[in-house]
Amino acid sequence: MEELGEDTLFEVYMANTKDDIGAIKFINSPECTVEMVNYDNGDGWCPLNLAARLNRHEVVDALIKKGADVNQVSWDSSMNALMYAICDGDYYEQDGSKLDNLKTIELLVNAGTNLNFEDRTSAFLLACELNKTEVIALLLAHKINIDFKDEDGNTSMTFLRERNNNEGIRLVENYMLKESLQKELPNELSESKKPKM
Repeated sequence: MEELGEDTLFEVYMANTKDDIGAIKFINSPECTVEMVNYDNGDGWCPLNLAARLNRHEVVDALIKKGADVNQVSWDSSMNALMYAICDGDYYEQDGSKLDNLKTIELLVNAGTNLNFEDRTSAFLLACELNKTEVIALLLAHKINIDFKDEDGNTSMTFLRERNNNEGIRLVENYMLKESLQKELPNELSESKKPKM
């Protein structure tokens, strides 16, 4: 029998990225190792980042269950799987129906992806830049940094205003208000407990 190298999964998946059943079958097989699941092809690609980019949520789920590193960053674009799912997850089936990348994003968030990973951009900034209101709402449901600026100084609000995304603006403003109140409330409580002179 031919010995399988760390790159086997990547090669199998790259050979036919539409073959989710074949990829999942191989991922779940005893031949597939954690090293294969986390293999970096030298160009900064690993199976999880590729599957997330192609919005193959069943494959993403299988890779996570097998031990994929959800925080692995591709060196060429400094993005993790969550960021790829956000920016490249708009793929379509052969019948023209759009794949829902929210499933892929939820899997990655629930698997413990670092939501605040920031390099040239962040997951939240990408969601705002690409006008993805459902993703913005999902990320805001978690503790997330909304203040990151890209290299041009753009913030989440910059992108939301440029795109006239009133719902996104409302979500961010409500998040900011909630965060502000949570910071003020403990201070007010501690002040009220101080003895009066």
